[in-house]
Amino acid sequence: MTTRRIPAPNRCYQRDPLPDLAALRAFIGDGQAVARFDRLMEHLAENYDFEPQIVWGGVSFGVMVRYRRGGRTLVSLFPERGGMSVVLVYGRKEQEAFEAARDGLAPGLTSLFDTAQVYPDGRWLLIPVGSETPLPDIGRMIAIKKKPGRKQADGLDGRRDGMQTRPRNKRAR
Repeated sequence: MTTRRIPAPNRCYQRDPLPDLAALRAFIGDGQAVARFDRLMEHLAENYDFEPQIVWGGVSFGVMVRYRRGGRTLVSLFPERGGMSVVLVYGRKEQEAFEAARDGLAPGLTSLFDTAQVYPDGRWLLIPVGSETPLPDIGRMIAIKKKPGRKQADGLDGRRDGMQTRPRNKRAR
């Protein structure tokens, strides 16, 4: 007997064409939930050098905003009516790091960690983000997966776009 996943009724299933961020915000609907979605995306943009990708996650998951680079996914955000869910996959090292940091996290998040299914590739955490979910704790949980980078607001060379230029590789001639 095979188990078939049933789509979550509150997720976005617009596959063709995929929605853009404005359409996902409209789908979420609730102003406070959209603000939390935007704050989390701003946190990721300010602290990580990953481009958000809007992708189809399949009939079981719907549309997601995935932060992935070099074949590794940092985090996936699933827009939902009135909110969102965050998916983090912790490997063995991240699980150990979570255990070391657990006292500083909200009890609801540590409970989710304790009850999350462990698969061969790691522990999959599906975190519903509601008004009670502390976004700083979500940020800490993402930082367990990858430490935030340090982008400069003005850049080291005075550029206002936050990009840093690398010095040219000077070869001895």
